[in-house]
Amino acid sequence: MLNLSEFKAVLAHEFGHFSQRSMKLSAYVYVANKVMGDIIYGRDFMDDILNFAKSVDIRITIVVWVFMGVLWLVRKGLELLFKAINIFSLSLGRQMEFNADRIGVSVAGSDAMVHALLRSGFADQAFRQMNADLWSAADHQLYSRDIFHHQLPAADLLRRRTKNPKLGERPSERGQAVEVFGAGQGELGIPLMWSTHPSNRDREKNAKDIYLSAEPDERSPWLLFKNPEAVRFEVSKRFYEVYLKVAPTVHYSDAVNVQQFLDEEYAETTYADEYHGFYDNRYIEITELEPMFSRWQQAPMSHDQAIRKYEALFGEPMQAWVKQHHQRLNDHDLLAGLKAKTLELKTSTLDFRGESHPPSAVPKLLEKVLAELKEDQAHKAEIDALVLRIHRQLAYQQNPLLGEDLVGRYRFHLGVQSLHGQVMQAAHETNNALAYAGARELSQEEFAYVRDSLGIAQKRLADALAEAERVRIPALSNMTPGERLRDFLLQKSEVRALSFSQDSIDPMWIQALTAQTAELQDKLRRLLFKNLGAILAMQERIRRTIHENPALLMGDTNIAPVT
Repeated sequence: MLNLSEFKAVLAHEFGHFSQRSMKLSAYVYVANKVMGDIIYGRDFMDDILNFAKSVDIRITIVVWVFMGVLWLVRKGLELLFKAINIFSLSLGRQMEFNADRIGVSVAGSDAMVHALLRSGFADQAFRQMNADLWSAADHQLYSRDIFHHQLPAADLLRRRTKNPKLGERPSERGQAVEVFGAGQGELGIPLMWSTHPSNRDREKNAKDIYLSAEPDERSPWLLFKNPEAVRFEVSKRFYEVYLKVAPTVHYSDAVNVQQFLDEEYAETTYADEYHGFYDNRYIEITELEPMFSRWQQAPMSHDQAIRKYEALFGEPMQAWVKQHHQRLNDHDLLAGLKAKTLELKTSTLDFRGESHPPSAVPKLLEKVLAELKEDQAHKAEIDALVLRIHRQLAYQQNPLLGEDLVGRYRFHLGVQSLHGQVMQAAHETNNALAYAGARELSQEEFAYVRDSLGIAQKRLADALAEAERVRIPALSNMTPGERLRDFLLQKSEVRALSFSQDSIDPMWIQALTAQTAELQDKLRRLLFKNLGAILAMQERIRRTIHENPALLMGDTNIAPVT
């Protein structure tokens, strides 16, 4: 993803850290954190003795409570010191990043350092996409000899899905006045006191304060390696063994063959431009099919009406609506982050939709955006129902079996959506419970809350897998038609249930729960993408057949009765 100049800048930045004497402080901070963390949050035999002594004798209890009060004050004082040390350490770390960037500039030039920030950020997005793709291939016993081969196709996929062909691309112009990270990129982020790195916009400004021009070297950094093929294979093996936990003895396939499998997946999960992103990354907003079918039978629509209604759906108004909807989603993420204090303003006011607002206005603005998104959801539900109604009618006109197949696709999709929602809820409950537990001592009641929350999350996964036993997978690329959904979702045994009376939780159990939740999320999401792609492709074929054979629209349509 980087050219040779950018790679040089990154290496210079990292080696620059070794020249910083303040790096030695990080070792002391680490030791201090470990010691103080054990004292503040850890509990040992002394705490057990004090808890036991409280119940022995009333005279001893008074002394114990006094001692525990003193101990509580000591721990609170150390906790304040603990936080202060970390705040100053993080502030120093940000300054060290600025300094390391300057070293990268001195070696490769200002533009190379800034473009390395841009390209490495995009490379991270592409790597996460590639990671999910290779996980899917591994389900089919396909393991690539060269994971680097799949990075650029994954990047191209991101550009197609975001409808942004310039995503992650270097600007064509160079120079001190060219802003790679413009206004709005860097004004918000993790609260500054807890941020380990400055914003990219601040880093760009630092790299160009003393602008150093340099001719870019567009060659690949792989020319620096004596045997790049061997390196790529060793890194690929390590990736599979560490991240996907595969056995060292698995057979590794040529990367070209693995990419062919991924291209087939991409073709089924990337939707036509004519939809303007209307179907991207969302559920089909239909709850039940049979009540809709009953209503449609009572108010029939002619075939000509169906065709005209569809032709009016996905024009320029839809394109404008999708763009506005995505902006409302971004507004929601911004306001929700500010309200939860996971994002922080760097100025005293919030610039929102062209107007300045005080921070106190965030909750009210969030309510407004939530109301807008609720209206958007109703709009999507109306269009989803209309699209199904049109194509169901046209499909039955061509062949009743085709109509049944289309309805079956929708039925399967709604079932997978329901399962995905259950697993997402389980993931939410697990994350909340673990965040609540944190790195602190839990009272008996608090532990019971965490244990019960994790138990409920595990029960949701078990219920979802039991429901998947009754579902069969339809014909999809790289899938076995008729396979039980449960067999596809999980080949290993389920995480055992927690007892609601146990007084401890094995960390390995928590790790297995989170891993299983992530696996089910990923596979259900993949199925949603694939089946929606199959639905849209089927509907496109139905319309194309009608267009090529308009005589099919003549006569009455025998729509199958509701069953």
